[in-house]
Amino acid sequence: EGEEEGEEEALLAELAFKHESLRQMRSAIEEMRLEMQSPGPAASPPLSAAAPPFSPAAFARASAPPPATEEPQTEEGWMARLLAQQRELAHLRTAIEAMRRQDAVEEEEEEEE
Repeated sequence: EGEEEGEEEALLAELAFKHESLRQMRSAIEEMRLEMQSPGPAASPPLSAAAPPFSPAAFARASAPPPATEEPQTEEGWMARLLAQQRELAHLRTAIEAMRRQDAVEEEEEEEE
């Protein structure tokens, strides 16, 4: 029984770590998105001062951990949640890498001009 509790605690710690990693990646993506939307020194000012479609406050709400009532009650539930988080993490990593490649291409195009 003690071994099962240790495994459960390890799984919970791993899930907490994965959740925090996802939160950090979401934050990084949002920052990059906002940087891409903000005008650079050579750009003209925006025509309207409308709020971005996904404000930092809305992003924080979306990134908040789910209420305790939504937590899985079984090991299978926790594993399914972990696998979903891993898929989301892989998707976010892919999105970040694509954004970095796009930035590199744009910088090269600007240098050629």
